[in-house]
Amino acid sequence: MEDLLDLDFSSQNNGIIVGTNGLLIRTTNGGTSWNSPSSRTARNIRSVDLFEGNTGIAVGDSGLIIKTSDGGITWNLRSTTTTKHLNAVTFLNSNTVYAVGNNLTILKSTDAGDSWSIVQSSPSGGDFRSVFFYDENYGWISSINGLIYTTIDGGITWIQRSTILTSISGQAVNNVSFSDPLHGIAACTGGIIIRSTDGGVTWDTQPKLPLNVGVIDGVGVDGKRSFVFIGLPLHVLNGDVANAKSFLEKIVLDEFGLQ
Repeated sequence: MEDLLDLDFSSQNNGIIVGTNGLLIRTTNGGTSWNSPSSRTARNIRSVDLFEGNTGIAVGDSGLIIKTSDGGITWNLRSTTTTKHLNAVTFLNSNTVYAVGNNLTILKSTDAGDSWSIVQSSPSGGDFRSVFFYDENYGWISSINGLIYTTIDGGITWIQRSTILTSISGQAVNNVSFSDPLHGIAACTGGIIIRSTDGGVTWDTQPKLPLNVGVIDGVGVDGKRSFVFIGLPLHVLNGDVANAKSFLEKIVLDEFGLQ
């Protein structure tokens, strides 16, 4: 059984789902039924973007890029100069396409995905998780290590922005979307949502509410106490990482009487 990794609809009826081991399925009736055109690959396909119905690009592992020009009926491989895993792809317009992936890889096409050039890449470094453009100028890339990259010139230059997660090891920004050039939301690991109101220059946690935590304290059959936390992730309390340590100390000392 394969995992489904991404989907996109070009209209109310026409959509594509992609997944592991070359999975690619297509619907023309809004998802009532699906068929499986050949993706011409056995590699994982991690992202798909459709533009104006007939044209679409999908990307995946080891630099995989495939293209359709007939609404997803047939797909053909496109050559690239990278072997890095590609995690996301998006059209800016009918000709310009961006794909991002591991090791800070950014690829760009100016002919609707037929040929690609490397905008930037690193032998080692953070992995890009998603790419989103509000229009042909304003764009954002989400990354591991709590970082988000912004552009205001259509991807010619990118500026690295820190978030509340940047100082926390292992936290990633998995996806980012903007409703206009200023207001955006990003979904992160650990169930965290962050928000920007200045185009991605600064970010805070959302919702910014008091922590709602329940503690179930009792002695189990093994003679040990057990407890459950219910609420926002413990490593970010109302946007204040410093409070995490004092909060845990309070639970351990006050609730359990441990010294």
